[in-house]
Amino acid sequence: FQSMFDSAEKTVCIDHHISNDKFAMENIVVPEASSACEVLYELLVRMFNIKCACSGSYETFHTRTGIQFLANIIAQSSYICSL
Repeated sequence: FQSMFDSAEKTVCIDHHISNDKFAMENIVVPEASSACEVLYELLVRMFNIKCACSGSYETFHTRTGIQFLANIIAQSSYICSL
């Protein structure tokens, strides 16, 4: 993917890691989020007024975050997973 990124006319980084060095042209970094999936969902909701980002978001969200164990899981995260 590096070659595609390097040759892209525009680049976007969606992340939740505070260590992100903001390497893309547009960077959406939300350290308070529990996952990039949560950041992406919120972005799509705001841009397109949708109710569910994708049918596979629960599995991705749950397996990447260990939802029941992280302190930064908020009510919104649980709501997203329930859709």
